[in-house]
Amino acid sequence: MPNRGGLDSLNALERQARHASFKVLIVQIRKRIENGASLSESLKCFPSVFDELYTNLVRAGESGGHLAETMARLASLLEASAKLRRKIKGAMAYPVAVLCIAAAITAAMILFIVPVFAGMFASFQQTLPAPTLLLLKASTFLRQYLPAVVVALATGVFAFRKWKATPAGAYALDSFLLRVPVFGDLGRKVASARFARTFGQLTRSGVPILNALEISAGATGNKVAVLDGWSGAIVSS
Repeated sequence: MPNRGGLDSLNALERQARHASFKVLIVQIRKRIENGASLSESLKCFPSVFDELYTNLVRAGESGGHLAETMARLASLLEASAKLRRKIKGAMAYPVAVLCIAAAITAAMILFIVPVFAGMFASFQQTLPAPTLLLLKASTFLRQYLPAVVVALATGVFAFRKWKATPAGAYALDSFLLRVPVFGDLGRKVASARFARTFGQLTRSGVPILNALEISAGATGNKVAVLDGWSGAIVSS
């Protein structure tokens, strides 16, 4: 027999939902519960929205009889994760912006400014230093083959994204990122924070330790932590 209070809560959420897709999702969850499924079983039918961490916490709350407390902890966990993501984006915004501006200025100089000096250098009839010759040749090459360069860059980005989506590619990339100066240390701290927060919430909600470790490793956002064990891969410098 489905819990009447839970169904009333879902009905209230359905009425208050502003996003059409989310409202449809709530309706589907409510119908599954009305047909006798538990909340965790209903949520598990939508893995793209409710991940393994979410469904395991809900299942633990149901089995322990403290679903309301578990949902409150889960809300706190999701809010903390969102806050951490905002901090990471804020920390990365400045260096990324500087790199993009530097790349744009460099490209503009090579494409538009260096050619102006090329004629002047040619009038000197002197042997130019190797760095200057290299810069002039790079400018000439880019101006002549700019469409091909753009296509090559786009192809490279597409191939990189495909490679990154493979298990071996994701592992190799995450392993490299953990060793990058400055950013590698930041990545280890972020993964450690995610692991500690997730593991704490899972164990507090009654999830068995082995299951909690497996789920928490997946929540770190780093394949090295998942496959090699978080303590050695993340904490080690």
